[in-house]
Amino acid sequence: MSDWKVPITKTEIRKLRESVEPGRKIIIAWKEKGEETGRTKARKRNAVVIKKYEHFALCAYIKHGSQILESVKWVQILTGDGAWLV
Repeated sequence: MSDWKVPITKTEIRKLRESVEPGRKIIIAWKEKGEETGRTKARKRNAVVIKKYEHFALCAYIKHGSQILESVKWVQILTGDGAWLV
């Protein structure tokens, strides 16, 4: 998580939500524990915003030929906590 001033205002969230249009590219990251080693690995996927909601964006990416949907909170994007706009 990046250093961020606290608190994030509703105005900042609204401005971000209004500026992001469906079709916008986003990187989604998460930590995954390896089965063999037990070590944590960072994984990233290139995704696309497909729908916007008040508190989050619905994003999609392709994994093994299937479309995967994942939600990302606007606050995550603002703080760089596992989601970044491209």
